[in-house]
Amino acid sequence: MYQPSLRRFLWGGVGDQKKVCWISWDKVTLPKEKGGLGVKNIILFNRSLLAKWRWNLFHQSSSMWAQVLQSRYRGGHNLCAQASSQKDSIWWRDLLMVCGGVEEDNWFDKLIEWRVGVGSKVRFWLDKWVGPTNLAVAFPRLFISSDQQLASIAEIGAFVNGEWVWHLRWRRNRFEWEIPLEQQLLRLINSRIFNSSQCDSWSWVAESSGMFSVKSAYQIILAESVTIEDHDIFKLIWSIPAPPKVLFFAWRLLNRGLPTVDNLARRNILLGEHESKCIFCKVDIETTTHIFCTCPMVDRVWKQCLSWLNCPAPLPRQIFDHFSFLPAPIQNESEAETWHTVWLATMWTLWRYRNKCIFVGGTFEQGSIVRDILIFCWRWLSTLKPSFAYSFSQWSSNPGPCICFNGCG
Repeated sequence: MYQPSLRRFLWGGVGDQKKVCWISWDKVTLPKEKGGLGVKNIILFNRSLLAKWRWNLFHQSSSMWAQVLQSRYRGGHNLCAQASSQKDSIWWRDLLMVCGGVEEDNWFDKLIEWRVGVGSKVRFWLDKWVGPTNLAVAFPRLFISSDQQLASIAEIGAFVNGEWVWHLRWRRNRFEWEIPLEQQLLRLINSRIFNSSQCDSWSWVAESSGMFSVKSAYQIILAESVTIEDHDIFKLIWSIPAPPKVLFFAWRLLNRGLPTVDNLARRNILLGEHESKCIFCKVDIETTTHIFCTCPMVDRVWKQCLSWLNCPAPLPRQIFDHFSFLPAPIQNESEAETWHTVWLATMWTLWRYRNKCIFVGGTFEQGSIVRDILIFCWRWLSTLKPSFAYSFSQWSSNPGPCICFNGCG
């Protein structure tokens, strides 16, 4: 119930009313720098919280609550070796599932390293305690022949006169070609040193401290569950000096999440031929690229913005490339940040005028659009960028020198 409520809150639904989800929830739950909004994926976050229970159940096995669980659920310390039962509680079945019971892929076990002490809790064949993988995978033929497939290290070996001695048992005599495999196995396991004075413990490989954290578990589960795009643009948009609602608009724009005609068609919402035309030029079909980049009327606005910098360069025709484009006079990060504010103010103003023309009525007025761009820019920069110290009269009369300091304007 919680996740649908978040969706309704994000996209404006009230009660049972549903509105279009313009961007997939998997995308929304990605980190901001990866193209999302950083909203927690509740299902995946719950898995990382349940994983913490498994970690604590192992490391606090002597506590009262752990002993109760171990008594109720047949031991409980080797969760990956257990199958859920209908008699088990929902919580316990979920714990088995997310931590990698026999039905799962053992994702939790892939993220821990064993610190072997006495070896009573470490399964010889099935736990990854020596080498890059467990011994059952490294020596599959020997594992099949073993008569101790589920045994712990302490059940297969022991200290004799201060030295560790292995007692491997096999179901049958080894074939001649298996003898070198057994010798290789012995060399590998003899490379580990055991300490009878220490308990077996885990090290969490995702943290330098070796201690489990819900944050690192969630990040790993998220990375494995969805495809993450690595694009520098998503790292930049949230640092632009602009109000949150405008940054949210930019995020939707870059993720093709605005209700333009082409995006409506992708969701099987089809408009008539007349309604599909660009409201500015009334010639071409409205698309995200057209309404913001390639429309002849919009192109005039962009050329006027470039004229502030004495830079009559052609602009890219795709949204991502359009954002990434920096006029030649821009020389440093501060100037680039100011230009991105101009870019975003232009996009925001075009979208506002587009909606005004469609729903209120009106015509394309370049002078009014440019005036609003100047007003939005100055408000955002003077409020959100401390180094911007220009008055509105300075800005509106000649924006070029306010954007960059190398002779523009």
